[in-house]
Amino acid sequence: MDLRKRYSKSLEDYMIDILSVMRDDSANSYEISQKILELATSLVSPRNIKEVIIFLEKEITRACKMEDSNSTTNLYRNLLIKSISSITQQYPETIPTVLAPLINNFLKFDGK
Repeated sequence: MDLRKRYSKSLEDYMIDILSVMRDDSANSYEISQKILELATSLVSPRNIKEVIIFLEKEITRACKMEDSNSTTNLYRNLLIKSISSITQQYPETIPTVLAPLINNFLKFDGK
């Protein structure tokens, strides 16, 4: 995307606003969330990494509370995990920050 290269600094400044579209999307469109997360992971920088991680932590918690009956819910959860994986590969220092919410919200152990 040529816009990414041309306006990457401006887009980095508005990263949280871009990400908030996912939360405000009344249709909860998987495709929109996918495009937004792709853009966000490509634009993550040392300037905005903390804000992006905080947002993704909140989205993890929100995704955990979603009903499992919808197949897009699981797709959305997988999309979040892939985005977090991509970001942690770029910025390994973020692993301890995102690991706890992932474990607490997505890994459910059966006490049997």
